[in-house]
Amino acid sequence: MEIDTFKTNYDTDRKAKAPEAGILYEPKEDLMERGSNLGWKRPPSLMVKAKKRPVLSILATAGIGLAVYKALKKVSSPQKCLE
Repeated sequence: MEIDTFKTNYDTDRKAKAPEAGILYEPKEDLMERGSNLGWKRPPSLMVKAKKRPVLSILATAGIGLAVYKALKKVSSPQKCLE
């Protein structure tokens, strides 16, 4: 297993806990279900950011829509020529 893991995820100095120490057999007070790896974490995706801030995502979408509308209106409007 040590060969398949990244160096930041495996600590050779850390001893494994006994199986009875987990919450599998009985509930514990600390409620730790996850590991204690303090390494690299993936940044949140744009979908998560949009769901956490719905007003900001609506405003951004409206701004992009307005910019596209103005660009299309500018292209389709006839140009006046000065003679």
